Amino acid sequence: MRPVIGITSYAQDARWGVWHLPAVLIPLAYVVRVDESAVMAGIEVSVDPDDVVDAETDATLAPGETVDGLDFGYAGTGSLGDVVWRDADGDGVQDSGEDPLAGATVTLSWAGLDGVFGTGDDYEFPPTTTDDLGAYGFAALPPGVYRLTVDGSSFDRAMSATTPTTFTVDLGPGMAFLTADFGFEAADELPYTGIAVDHFLLAAAVLALLGGAVLVDGHRRERRWDLAIWRIIGRRPGP
Repeated sequence: MRPVIGITSYAQDARWGVWHLPAVLIPLAYVVRVDESAVMAGIEVSVDPDDVVDAETDATLAPGETVDGLDFGYAGTGSLGDVVWRDADGDGVQDSGEDPLAGATVTLSWAGLDGVFGTGDDYEFPPTTTDDLGAYGFAALPPGVYRLTVDGSSFDRAMSATTPTTFTVDLGPGMAFLTADFGFEAADELPYTGIAVDHFLLAAAVLALLGGAVLVDGHRRERRWDLAIWRIIGRRPGP
């Protein structure tokens, strides 16, 4: 049986004279608490063993018992996002009346604690897709350098970007960067005239009908002229 050499925590070895062993705790009720003064700015506790998210929990030790699973989770407080939209006039600015683009795939990379991309602590978040309003977002982010990228091939038709397809953001603690929007226009888009597409097609149909009417009227006028010449010269004109 090991002697009791000190009351400490599982995270810190007990030291007493020549002894250097993991802490041996007597059977009692304990409070396990996270020292949040050592936690980096911009993150907060999100998982607590007793489901009361306050960075501490109670634990009771029976004789000879080992208690595991007293885990605390932390998450960031920052966020990134905005919208992907159909840039009808191709000016790179989201104007009133321009439609959102649903189903666009957006990826997010974090440069890690060293703030440099291409090193071993980089992290790739699971991609997200825009909703029916063209909106997307990433939440619970720790501070650091991020790279947002939209996949222009994720649409159901060929699209051309009218804005940069990648943003790099230095996100501060608790910062909400919600202006990372991406614009696209259809690769086969008709030149923008300020007229809605359905109105444009209607106008084209009307012009086609008017053209046909003019052609028919021209044939009728030509036939009347032929008959007039026939009456004058006594025979039908022609070769």
